[in-house]
Amino acid sequence: MSLKTHSFLCWMFFQSSQQEAIKQKEELMKEVGCLRSELHQVRDERDHTLAQETCSSQREQIQVLQHQLAAANEKLKMADLTAIETMTEYKGQKKTAKDLQDRLADAEPQILEAEKLRKKLHNTILELKGNIRVFCRVRPVLPGSDCGGTEGSVVSYPTSLESLGTPCFVEYALFLILHPTEGSVVFWY
Repeated sequence: MSLKTHSFLCWMFFQSSQQEAIKQKEELMKEVGCLRSELHQVRDERDHTLAQETCSSQREQIQVLQHQLAAANEKLKMADLTAIETMTEYKGQKKTAKDLQDRLADAEPQILEAEKLRKKLHNTILELKGNIRVFCRVRPVLPGSDCGGTEGSVVSYPTSLESLGTPCFVEYALFLILHPTEGSVVFWY
């Protein structure tokens, strides 16, 4: 085979290879176009499905949030009612405390007056107790002692309180208790 023939054959072969390559390229381009359109379609379907799932998921979340919001609103209403009740109770207790403070302020001068009166009466009692004196001491008659010719014991006391030297403003009933074995007289009032 000659070189020209060989070149021609090579050229032909090359031309046919090139045409085949162009056909393959065109076929591949068509295939790529189809695959791209399928890919776009799959992506669109996926996005649509995801959108639907997302919407469904978001709807569920919205419902859950709406339930939570309703529960929170109910709790808020209850808290408001509790706050109102607490405030009303606080105002009532504050009024009661003020009334008690007013009564205490009114009672304090009365207590002070009563305390002064109690002290005065106590001091008067102590003074009166101190004013009561033993009027006399009596002892039993001893054998061999001279009693002025009277038999038995003689008890005498002044008939008037003025002879004692101190005036007495309150009369007491004095009881003379004489025990024969004891050497003194006890006065009770």
